[in-house]
Amino acid sequence: MKVFASLILVLLLALPATAQVTSAQKDEQHKATLEIVMANDEKHLGAGCSATAIAPHVLLTAQHCNVDEGLLYLNQNERPFANGQTVTEKYFDDNDHMLLVVPSVEFKHYVTYDASKARKIKQGEHLYFWGNPALM
Repeated sequence: MKVFASLILVLLLALPATAQVTSAQKDEQHKATLEIVMANDEKHLGAGCSATAIAPHVLLTAQHCNVDEGLLYLNQNERPFANGQTVTEKYFDDNDHMLLVVPSVEFKHYVTYDASKARKIKQGEHLYFWGNPALM
């Protein structure tokens, strides 16, 4: 009985360690995070957000950063912007998420997104994320 209880205790103590993200994973995720601005000088001054590369040519960001017919500027937060990229496709889920397809850029670092693993966070669960609030 003591052996069984000890085994259960070891398994319970090991659970948090296996559920945590390693510092190497966090470093790679941080490298995949970009600061973006979408702007259309004729119609809109621009909207800035954080974005995460989730494939070599795809960014995940917030739908509220969408600017119709806007160019995408990477890692710039002051005018004049340079090297605007054309977004060829946009996908929305109506939960303030937007996927941007940018064929002219190849992201070296990206976080693989698997929609089948997406789920709502549970109360009490630990969470971390990288971002650029207010473009700072």
